[in-house]
Amino acid sequence: MWRKLIRRVLLWVLVGIVYGQFNFREDCSDAPTEELRQICLRLRQMDRNARAAFERQVDFSVFPPAMPGAPVWQQPLDVPWNSRGQIATNPHDCMTLACLCPFFSGTIQQGGVCILQNGAPLAMGYRKEYRMMTDDERNRFHNALQTMKMRGEYDRFSFEHRATADGSGAHSGPGFLPWHREYTKRFEIALRLIDPSVAIPYWDSVMDGYLPDPRDSIMWSNDFMGESDWNGNVIGGPFAFWRTIEGRPTILRVLGQSGNLFTENQVNMVLAQTNVEYVLTYSVPSAGCPYPINYNAIEYFHSYVHFWLGGDMFQPLTSANDPIFYVHHSFIDLIWENWRLLRQPKWVRESAYPPDLPQCASPFHFSYAQLAPYNLILRDGLSNSYTDQLYRYAPRPTCSYEMPTCGSRWLFCDTRGYPHCVAKIKLGGLCQGFEGFDACFMGQCIFGRCVPGPTPPPWRPTTLSPPPTPQPTPPPTTTPMPNNIAPRPQFVDC
Repeated sequence: MWRKLIRRVLLWVLVGIVYGQFNFREDCSDAPTEELRQICLRLRQMDRNARAAFERQVDFSVFPPAMPGAPVWQQPLDVPWNSRGQIATNPHDCMTLACLCPFFSGTIQQGGVCILQNGAPLAMGYRKEYRMMTDDERNRFHNALQTMKMRGEYDRFSFEHRATADGSGAHSGPGFLPWHREYTKRFEIALRLIDPSVAIPYWDSVMDGYLPDPRDSIMWSNDFMGESDWNGNVIGGPFAFWRTIEGRPTILRVLGQSGNLFTENQVNMVLAQTNVEYVLTYSVPSAGCPYPINYNAIEYFHSYVHFWLGGDMFQPLTSANDPIFYVHHSFIDLIWENWRLLRQPKWVRESAYPPDLPQCASPFHFSYAQLAPYNLILRDGLSNSYTDQLYRYAPRPTCSYEMPTCGSRWLFCDTRGYPHCVAKIKLGGLCQGFEGFDACFMGQCIFGRCVPGPTPPPWRPTTLSPPPTPQPTPPPTTTPMPNNIAPRPQFVDC
């Protein structure tokens, strides 16, 4: 009898572990750090909001299901898969350059190339790292953003993100990556309608995280994202005094109060995943989910950066007020794309999606759920057409011992250990450990501070010159006797 009871208890424990009965706590107290717990609590609250919104919208009159075991809301929308984005009445719905061509007043010529009115072809967007852009590319990007803001189009996107941040498939589940891919694609098309040469750059925040204080990075200068006052109000740079959709007179950034920027180790942890369930992850699964919570998921790492930026970026409802939102999410999309290229054959990328399990994510995250507010489904966000047709990514900046430069005056190469690119530091910023490097923009590192002065050339590690190779000693030679000297007589012993 006791043996049967023990067997039942052990079986119950095993089943509980397998199905997650002991892995998930509603208060997120199983998180390894307090910051992760705060991120987990936020994601769980958004998950609860999404589940409540789903319950409110479900009209039981749509049942019975269209096919056994599948309710109508889980069926694909009436969007033909093969024709998605080929022809559209709205440019943001396009998924090919040919579809976009009429909206740019271009003409399709032989070979399917779209030629604009200025004679230039409409090319795919080329998303570079922000600091790798030329001055002209960066200024064009800033001007397009300012034009969007002036026209009210930028705020329309901010309202759109605020409306879907809670109670949708945008956060807290597998839909996080495809939803934001579609959203940033639409934002990029809006920019390109102003200037066809523009693309959303990405912010590789790994390069800023190497600094003694990332708040001193050139990223927060007026050449890039702009400088803030002591209260965090953005009062310098291309986005100075931008009124937010909540009515604040400036964007708010409070850098470095919590969270952290991306690290190379975090990027590698994402790329090392082999299962799609841990990339398009169940961020806050409930009891009964067969997949354990993954605190190393990209949605958690991305939230760390939101926390570090603070201000408007701290809350999902206000984060799109700040243009740093789009260059940050462009980097998230790059990491996901690199994982797809590394881990998935091309034909798998458009079909691999985590199972639709209500105990793991809200129904808004199911593969055939609407990618709200658009007439798409989340599975559409897996399409290869994004990076085959509309945009592509420049490689992340790198350097080496042989070539200790990163190809940009805004970056420098740290050759200690494994060579890697680092953001340059503003004048007055901390630079301990980088004395002798070209780490300071328009200055040099003296006693741990960047001060005005000539910037040193790219630092190269000192290498000992090899000892000279010993040369073989030549054999002795006899000097020939001149012909005009008579030979000495040979001595003969008597």
